[in-house]
Amino acid sequence: MLCCAYAAAQASGTPAAGQDADTNETYQATTWFGDPFRGHWTFNGEVKASQEYDDNVFPATTLRLSDNVSDFSLRLSAGIKTKRLTFQAHYLPEYLLHVKYDQSNSMSHQYSQDLAYKWSARTDLGWTASASRIESGASSPFLLVQFAPDNAAPVFFPEALQQNTNILTTSSTFTMTHRFSQRVTMKSAISGTWSRFSSFNSTPLIPNLSTEAFQAGASVGWDYGVAHGKSVGLELKDSYAGFLNPNNHQHYQAALVTYSQMLPGRLFFTAGAGPSYSTVQASTLGVATTSLSYALNVALSRTVKTYDVGISLDRGSQVGTVQGSLINLSTAANVSKTWRRRWNTGASFGYARMQTIGAFTQTESYATSGFGGYRWSSGLQTQLRYSYVNQLSPALIGQSFDRNLYAFSVLYTFGERRER
Repeated sequence: MLCCAYAAAQASGTPAAGQDADTNETYQATTWFGDPFRGHWTFNGEVKASQEYDDNVFPATTLRLSDNVSDFSLRLSAGIKTKRLTFQAHYLPEYLLHVKYDQSNSMSHQYSQDLAYKWSARTDLGWTASASRIESGASSPFLLVQFAPDNAAPVFFPEALQQNTNILTTSSTFTMTHRFSQRVTMKSAISGTWSRFSSFNSTPLIPNLSTEAFQAGASVGWDYGVAHGKSVGLELKDSYAGFLNPNNHQHYQAALVTYSQMLPGRLFFTAGAGPSYSTVQASTLGVATTSLSYALNVALSRTVKTYDVGISLDRGSQVGTVQGSLINLSTAANVSKTWRRRWNTGASFGYARMQTIGAFTQTESYATSGFGGYRWSSGLQTQLRYSYVNQLSPALIGQSFDRNLYAFSVLYTFGERRER
């Protein structure tokens, strides 16, 4: 969800400088999941039931225990698009039921929304918010990642998750975009994130690491349209991250030169790179430190009738999903394609690297997933899926593991939807 929120903060739902309104109207014609906006409220969703085999149900490096898992998940979506307002909301609950080890049964919830309001002919406002509660004691979930204003997908394990823990996170970002002329655009944003870790299945948390964290930040940038659908710019970022119980804090700043372009075939590309500077206050975990590094973000997305492609990479500093950690590098990729209107295939990849603030503890995680499916009707399809995840944390042995998942799924799509 953090990856989703920060990607959403980069895309305010307004055209790049030098890009005309008609192009943007076409690009914004669908929601994150490809469902068309109407001139009225639309409701749709997808229900999925899966039977999985997990070869390491209690994430461990030595004693590997397997189990059969029933996975029940749902997506409920609502959206509306009027002359000034565009709004979409998505709720994704998931329940995992184990056959042998029922103490690992878990329930997770994810919610995301995006609102764009055209305040005037030159000024646009935006609000993106998300919340999630993930019980990470069982099979790794699919987390929602947004690659572009109208392209998002549940990607298998895009960030390292602390195992045997309840992880509660909320994020919110407010944006304003003002076009001074056909070429010059100013963008600004303020954002906030909060997370809390609690015990799952009576498993204790990692000692001496923070159980709560927050992050507040702001950014301002300018874009200059050098050609139709192409712009360059400058973005300045500042954020403050605080960790509680025990206390620790970080101040982070970055300056990025940005580039964006709408390519033929609805290929949307953005990139930014520049220096960054961070300071960490002294705490019980270590002495005060300062570091000079670089920030980087890249996104590439394409959505057409028969296939979707999304790639994102972010190097910066944001609150992580392991106690007392900051994500300093994350990347996710997703691709799917429909063949002859009946067959469909897809694959996803995720990688994340987290650093425990004030300590030399690092957690890395990468995962991949692939599926093949057959559509029996416009709403009903079946899929076969294989997923693999590997998480490495040399200093926190209990967080290192790998697992294989094999699944058969039945999916049903309902409501107003895009026909593929």
